[in-house]
Amino acid sequence: MPFVWAQKPNLKWSPGANFLLSQEHNTEVAKKHFDNVVKNYGSVVLVNLIDKKGTQKMLGDEFQRVVHVANNPKVRYVWFDFHHECRKMKYQNLSILLAQIQIDIDQMGFFEATLKKQSTASSFTFGTRQHGVVRTNCMDSLDRTNVVQSVIARRVLHDCLIKADLHKVSGTIAPFEVLPGDLEKIFRETWTTNANAMSLLYTGTNAQKTDFTRLGKRTFKGMLDDGKAGVIRYVKNNFYDGYNQDCLDLALGRLNPIQVQYKKSMLNRFYLLVFIVFVFPILMKLMLDSVHENLFSKNVVSKTYELKANCFYYTVMVLTFLTIFKAITSSAAIFIVKPFLHH
Repeated sequence: MPFVWAQKPNLKWSPGANFLLSQEHNTEVAKKHFDNVVKNYGSVVLVNLIDKKGTQKMLGDEFQRVVHVANNPKVRYVWFDFHHECRKMKYQNLSILLAQIQIDIDQMGFFEATLKKQSTASSFTFGTRQHGVVRTNCMDSLDRTNVVQSVIARRVLHDCLIKADLHKVSGTIAPFEVLPGDLEKIFRETWTTNANAMSLLYTGTNAQKTDFTRLGKRTFKGMLDDGKAGVIRYVKNNFYDGYNQDCLDLALGRLNPIQVQYKKSMLNRFYLLVFIVFVFPILMKLMLDSVHENLFSKNVVSKTYELKANCFYYTVMVLTFLTIFKAITSSAAIFIVKPFLHH
């Protein structure tokens, strides 16, 4: 999003965001960005895919504000709440977004040139030129952005094939119209591979929601894969990205190793937390079993007692986890690796 904001890791699944500049400065940043995009690409449709609630709504409102204040006639803003519109795996609702920007896509067109091969040299004959772009974003411009851009790319590719007399469609092109022949499979595989490559560079995992780009629909297995990727991203973001940031700062010359002193911690607090959360309830369970064997005869086992003991065990486990998690989130800085040079 074209203003200065940040999310700092704090062990929460979705950290809060804050603006690093005033509204006046953010407006100037947005104006310069819009002017640069328009200068290079022509008219622009800004497709914002973040949620219309919570922290994301705050960012979306700021995005809407800077667009309004910038008042660039060649910039159009569309806010499409991806998670709300496509909830319960109803990704066919992306046709709603496509309908909102279809006129813009048609007006932008696409680049077309004919290559004439000759014995001595080759020349180009220009047909049409592209006059604009669709600028898509979500929070990190990875998963939701990839899905929406694939839908837009599919629509434009249909137009290119029809123009080149390589494809015929009777009537209006449907939002998810299948491409001819093997091109459908090639398109899906290429787009998915590109999404995974971009995501690996940024998050360390494959992209989410790629079951839609690969298969054309959301699947239960795809949801499980997204959950796995989300957990891996959470751990890497909170406990490993500090070192990655050190490497980037060092490569860019922003960090002087001579001026940085690093003392390796004798104890990894994160592993200590995991140990306490999982081992303490087990010790409590063993203690309860020991008390039970000493106080009651094995021949007279009370099912009511066993039920109460198990309830107590699970209660202790849950309360232990919640207490420790609340304690570390209130002072998350002691658990999160801060950027510093590792020797």
